[in-house]
Amino acid sequence: MTTLADGHQPDEILAVSYRLGALAKLIQAGEGGKWTLPGLNPEYHLVNECVFRAAARAPLFEARTVGDVSFDPPAFMKIAFEESEAEGSA
Repeated sequence: MTTLADGHQPDEILAVSYRLGALAKLIQAGEGGKWTLPGLNPEYHLVNECVFRAAARAPLFEARTVGDVSFDPPAFMKIAFEESEAEGSA
């Protein structure tokens, strides 16, 4: 998060941190759909840009403790579909 330190307020950095944490949890739970692929190292995934845009838009839900936030997978996937672009042509 040090990349965001210059020119961004602490609350903005905290919001990005929460959203990235919730996105990581969603992907680790296998909810990334076809927009995520496992990397060479099983700890890493390749993630389509539309998933990051969905993480910026999707509502966060507080989980068990403060700071333990998550996305609702069906709502997240709906937004990811909206953010994805069709590939190919008819």
